[in-house]
Amino acid sequence: MTAQQIGSLFIMGLGSLVFLSSYFLPRFALGSNGTLALIGSPLLRWFPRLIGMLLAVLGLVTYVH
Repeated sequence: MTAQQIGSLFIMGLGSLVFLSSYFLPRFALGSNGTLALIGSPLLRWFPRLIGMLLAVLGLVTYVH
């Protein structure tokens, strides 16, 4: 394996971790009356997914190239 392939696998792994971390973002907060309230916007959840997907694709393109 060349250094380029190892680096691209690292980039793909990093992108996958960023993508998967978006599913574990805190989405609920305990309200004052004890009910759960949805916090954050969809952008808060989709921005890490987009960045992770772009990183993974960049790593894949680097690996194949």
